[in-house]
Amino acid sequence: MFEEIYRRLCSHPLTTVDITAVIKIILTSYFGTPDNILHENLRDRIYTDLDGPGLMIESSHAFAPTQAERRPAILIKRGEWKNAQEGFYGGFIQGSSPGRFVRAVLGTHNIICIGKTPGEAEILGDEVFRLLAHVTPKLLERTCLDSFRVVGLSEIKPLQEGRDHFAAAIQVTYRFFETWEIDIETVTTTTTTTTIEPEP
Repeated sequence: MFEEIYRRLCSHPLTTVDITAVIKIILTSYFGTPDNILHENLRDRIYTDLDGPGLMIESSHAFAPTQAERRPAILIKRGEWKNAQEGFYGGFIQGSSPGRFVRAVLGTHNIICIGKTPGEAEILGDEVFRLLAHVTPKLLERTCLDSFRVVGLSEIKPLQEGRDHFAAAIQVTYRFFETWEIDIETVTTTTTTTTIEPEP
């Protein structure tokens, strides 16, 4: 699992889709084996990517209304990304040639745990909350993420989906740095004014 995560996070500039994919890899790997699961009442709710019974884990953007009956479920929803400029002059790294720049990107994702009952949502939320907190040190070990933090687990709230379901949300925040180069050749711009003489 972690080799796949490292390849996803370290082989190209990070995107919001990469973070969603990494969270899905963690969740599907964990919930694919009953022996991993701490809560005994969840051990018969194994992840499957096929239609039918079992735990559904999906990006909220890939979720289709026809899947609303597949519960319990975990939906991964991207939150906001913010640009945090480092230093002065647009993040310019002093002494670099050609000009190198750096910025920090601060991001959030929300993992929504949905159950058919408040109790199912509660124990599913607790399981995911602990899992993400426990894998954080390993996740930071060899990736370009500078930080990854599990902020908290929300209270259980009712969710209207054609029938009543219940949800708990876990927010994670993370930060990474991005560097780039700008090599601009000197360009001279000349402005000329043309006067049109009226015809006689």
